[in-house]
Amino acid sequence: MNSKPNKWHNIELKNIAIEIKDRVTSEAGEPVYSVTKHIGFVPSLEYFKKRIASRDVKGYKKVQKNQFAYATIHLDEGSIGLLTDVDSVIISPMYTVFQVNEKIVYPPYFIRFMKSPAMVAGYARLGKGSVHRRKAISFSTLSSVKIPLPPLEEQKRIAAILDKADSIRRKRQQAIQLADEFLRSVFLDMFGDPVVNPKGWEVQKLCKITDILTGYAFKSSEYVGLEDGIRLCRGVNILPNFIDWKDTAYWHKNNFDISERFKLMVNDIVIAMDRPWISSGFKIAIIKPDDLPALLLQRVARIRAYKKNLQKYLFFVIQHPAFKLHSNLTETTVPHISPKDLHSYSVPIPDTKSINSFNLIIDKIQKDEGINNKQREAAQQAEQLFNSLAQRAFSGKL
Repeated sequence: MNSKPNKWHNIELKNIAIEIKDRVTSEAGEPVYSVTKHIGFVPSLEYFKKRIASRDVKGYKKVQKNQFAYATIHLDEGSIGLLTDVDSVIISPMYTVFQVNEKIVYPPYFIRFMKSPAMVAGYARLGKGSVHRRKAISFSTLSSVKIPLPPLEEQKRIAAILDKADSIRRKRQQAIQLADEFLRSVFLDMFGDPVVNPKGWEVQKLCKITDILTGYAFKSSEYVGLEDGIRLCRGVNILPNFIDWKDTAYWHKNNFDISERFKLMVNDIVIAMDRPWISSGFKIAIIKPDDLPALLLQRVARIRAYKKNLQKYLFFVIQHPAFKLHSNLTETTVPHISPKDLHSYSVPIPDTKSINSFNLIIDKIQKDEGINNKQREAAQQAEQLFNSLAQRAFSGKL
């Protein structure tokens, strides 16, 4: 990293922070929260749409306002937050809690640094464990990280600038979410709630009407460069309703012995099976021509309807909240969808006339794909701007 202004100092975390180990010893009155990648602290009930925390909260950790918490096994995904909205909450023992010395550290600046792209990329190297995405990072390990600290007033200035950039980023993402919600409302107007099945259509398990395939464990040691490769569709590439190829891995295009079966096709539905629900929605998307060629990597599922006219309908019906409940997520392990969850999920099958009418309406709405693409491009530009500002800010160049 390039040299910083004279008043900046690189200080190890252990010199400016301490771990907090306060636990619930009896029945607690504080609300139960979780810590997420995108929005930090959030009520568990609100985030998971159902109670997943144990009813016995003895042993849960206490967090006070302006304290931090991170998911010990999910920090490499950026799951760290600063409690600001309420005075105190309790969280699962799976989290690590700490606080900084506010005489020299401005908490909003600190959380921006800890969630910056450069830091998130570095967490994977700190983890200890053999299972991907479940490597534990203890506070003692994290304490070795060096924090770039300018004077307090400069920290406040930087935090304010990044807050404004983040606000722009979130507004662009919200515009996309509104468009997606409109399409879902069209679905409900035509078919009603699939759980209620008001028109009494026949109900079938997903495995009876679709070809469901989970990806192959392509060895990362054999990944190749862009010029020799085919893109691998990984969980990180799947975002709510679109594929993001910003972080792409490639498999050799001439290695067909393994890859032929896992080739994706236009209109395939793909689902990220690990941590499938994020703050912006369900990580499910439809493959478009521009996404090909691509191969299906492990921990990603591909769904292909036997009757092609069902594909768009299934894309929407799987996004119904009932599927999230069906998947039975837990907080003690990496939230994930299992192949069994997909195979066993039951959906009503409308008559052909209704399906064809729905397809015509969706095609008409999506005909001006340029508008939708412009929204997504604007959101990506806002994301890139924020990341660029963060990089400059923490190198003393903002």
